[in-house]
Amino acid sequence: MIDPERIIAIGHDCMYDETEINAEGTVPAAGVPLPVMVEAVTHKLGFHPARLESHRAEVVAALRQLPHQFFTGKGGGWSFLNACWLENGEQWTGVHRTVEVLLALGQGLGLVELVPRREHWHAFPGGMPYVMITLPPEEGR
Repeated sequence: MIDPERIIAIGHDCMYDETEINAEGTVPAAGVPLPVMVEAVTHKLGFHPARLESHRAEVVAALRQLPHQFFTGKGGGWSFLNACWLENGEQWTGVHRTVEVLLALGQGLGLVELVPRREHWHAFPGGMPYVMITLPPEEGR
């Protein structure tokens, strides 16, 4: 089962820390790589690229547990509102902000896409986007 606390910990680890922020309070300080920017459902996030990549296997393993409807080769995408459930029908979290962190990590790794464009989300259930997950063949289902 996906561990919600671990997902939050990974998200925090991928954020820039105080030593990586310049004197103006922006990212990055000199010598620090530019962030991988993600426009998630409710937040715009900047992930440290090396730390994000270091968690790829864990993020893929978590995404792999979501229902098949999310995967481009299976269901073709499903509502963000359903991403709190596992393929086996168990609920892994009741907090959509935790779901957003998992999916944002996937976005940053190029594995998750939110569709359609934001300005059309109002037409979908709960005003939420559809989530499409595409895992590379060696990582896929």
